[in-house]
Amino acid sequence: MTTTLDKGDQPYVTWTITPDPLNASAVSSAVRVAVLPPDGTQTDYTDSDASVVAVSDSVWRFEFPATLTANGTHTIKFFSTAGLVAAEEIKFSVAESAVT
Repeated sequence: MTTTLDKGDQPYVTWTITPDPLNASAVSSAVRVAVLPPDGTQTDYTDSDASVVAVSDSVWRFEFPATLTANGTHTIKFFSTAGLVAAEEIKFSVAESAVT
């Protein structure tokens, strides 16, 4: 099921990395977030950007730097690039709200 957000929303997305039970000391120490809006223009963010926040050793949050302006399917992909290496892709739709 795809989540649908309203045009004008400024959401955040939380990503939890499940630690490897065989290497409990491995944590994700660097993250890249790729954001692909419907127009196909990808923007990458890293953990040095204010939009990427380490909530804990295994939880990261991406905060959109601006409101959503384009209708259609948006894709976000989290990449853990150091320590515990992992990735996850999230898709959501944006539509004009029928309620004003």
